Amino acid sequence: MNPKLLLYILLITSINLSAQTYNLTKDSLNAIKNYSLDAWKYNSADSQEFKEVNLIDSSWQKVNSRFQSDEINWNGKGWFRAELIIDSTLLNIPLGILLWHPGKSQLFLNGYLIAETNQENYDERRYIQYPIPLHLNKTKNQFAIRYEINFSDIIEEHNIYSGFYFRIDNYGELLDQRGNLLSGISSKKIIFITIGFVLLFLHLTLYLFNRENIQNLYYSLFIISFIAFVHNNYSSSLTRTITELITINSLGMFPLLMTILFGAATMKSFYKPIIMKHFILMLSAALVLSITRIFVTEMFIWYIAYAFIIFMSIWGSHNLYNRKYKRELGGDRILITGFALFGVLGFYQMIIALNIVENPLFGIYDPFIYGILIFTLAMSITLSRDFAVTNINLKSKLIQVKELSEKNLKQEIEKQILEADNKRKTKELEEAREFQLSLLPKELPNLKNVNVSARMLTATEVGGDYYDYFIKGNKLTVVIGDATGHGTKAGNMVVAIKSLFNSISPDENQLDFFNRCNKIIKNMQMDKMYMALTLVNIEENKVSISSAGMPQILYFNSSKNELEEILLKGMPIGAVNNFPYAQYNLEVSQKDFLFLYSDGIIEQFNEKKEMFGIERLKEIVLSSVKDSPELLFDKLIDEVNIWKGENPQQDDITFMIIKFPLES
Repeated sequence: MNPKLLLYILLITSINLSAQTYNLTKDSLNAIKNYSLDAWKYNSADSQEFKEVNLIDSSWQKVNSRFQSDEINWNGKGWFRAELIIDSTLLNIPLGILLWHPGKSQLFLNGYLIAETNQENYDERRYIQYPIPLHLNKTKNQFAIRYEINFSDIIEEHNIYSGFYFRIDNYGELLDQRGNLLSGISSKKIIFITIGFVLLFLHLTLYLFNRENIQNLYYSLFIISFIAFVHNNYSSSLTRTITELITINSLGMFPLLMTILFGAATMKSFYKPIIMKHFILMLSAALVLSITRIFVTEMFIWYIAYAFIIFMSIWGSHNLYNRKYKRELGGDRILITGFALFGVLGFYQMIIALNIVENPLFGIYDPFIYGILIFTLAMSITLSRDFAVTNINLKSKLIQVKELSEKNLKQEIEKQILEADNKRKTKELEEAREFQLSLLPKELPNLKNVNVSARMLTATEVGGDYYDYFIKGNKLTVVIGDATGHGTKAGNMVVAIKSLFNSISPDENQLDFFNRCNKIIKNMQMDKMYMALTLVNIEENKVSISSAGMPQILYFNSSKNELEEILLKGMPIGAVNNFPYAQYNLEVSQKDFLFLYSDGIIEQFNEKKEMFGIERLKEIVLSSVKDSPELLFDKLIDEVNIWKGENPQQDDITFMIIKFPLES
């Protein structure tokens, strides 16, 4: 994603595609502030009947409203539906809807048209939407949106999504937030540019009076580039048309690269003269990249630009950390601090731009601007200090050397303390992981009529996956679960569930087991910690299954040679007392098997932020019905590793297969 687009997604929240019914209370509205409806039901047909409240839409496709056209087979128009249930405290309260999209829409509430936009061309007004007043006079409400956009291919080439953003909030707060967002961006733009012009005037004047001090010339060119970069960056947030946005984004790489290049040249000139042919070579490369960006919209051009930025930063700063190039006039600490903060914030900007971090610290989506400003001030202070330090006597220089030595000693001590702390944390993490694995059974049952195999692939943090079994008479009971969160709390939940599994007999009444566990866990007050569980009872060829919040079970029916899904919806253990859990019964045959798993595999993201998904899992399992469990597990782990690439494993991944090799 282009970094300039990041300012447009300050209000994006996480989505849940598992349902299109939203429950909203006054307390949750006040707590969340930005109540976003991201999960909708979608139908590509076009009929005014789709706005009706009583329409049955259970067969509609579940989608994320902020879609790209190829994600839902978009054909230019379609209908979207979502249900909103509110409590009585929100009746007749002035609410508002913020509907953002680049297309044309009709918004219906309970069958009635309440808003309409007519943006048919991509060069029309695109994002500053006035809030739509909303007064709800009943608790159950149905939203329907007829949405049309016929230029998806144009805007998606420039990383602008084709879908829409739908948010509900207090009407007055929506108006205030819109005003505050625009005024905040304008204020930052004015402040940064004003600081830039003040520094430009100061250092350009110093250079004109003393042209031997070439650092002031490089710094002045750096400031000019910085002003252009700030202007371009924040203008993209204030633009009102997609045409303007695309133009600004296409040209945005040039001031960015010029800012880094002249900043690196300024810093390098503090220590030694610049070899002009090297500088011209990098200037030419920056120009080629900038021109290429105008015509090439693919993300790889930004990867090249990021690599070039890192190269220029190293080129300009490597003398900064080389003691033989220590400046006679001092001021290294200012440059080191400024460049270090610039580097950290610049790297942080890169991982935000690459969607590795979705919720930046303090809600700041443009940390690179602050990094450049800090670096700018650090270099300005250094140049100003150079001008003054030329009149400082030898005694002052000796004091300065002493202070620098003390700083280096302090850094070395901090480094040793940090290394010791890291070793301690590594040891604690390994002990916690060993404890987690110790809760699992050392061996799994291998009976005459049923074989059970399982494997767990742990994440970098201690997770909460768990599986177990016990045998009573000729009945086998198997359980697999996934605790919410990571770390100590998840481990405590696993310990609690294991104790309950061993002390309460779930083989007699699975549903009673779930409800008894619910009551006990809630009484333990474990601070919103829950445990998803699937329980399987096997007696000869009769199988009963119950689930509390776990993914669907895959059942291979050998007589049909098909892989079926068994989905039992239910709340996780610890969430709700007396929940009406369901039980699924079936009779299995020779060569049938059940495949159980935690959601860590289907929710594993790749580098494009795409999930592994249930369909990919089913395809691998179905292609391996004749393989041994160990071979199937190896295949799955290999596929997950290929899928995630350089991405870390976000959660524990657990597989379990229950095979019925012999007739009972």
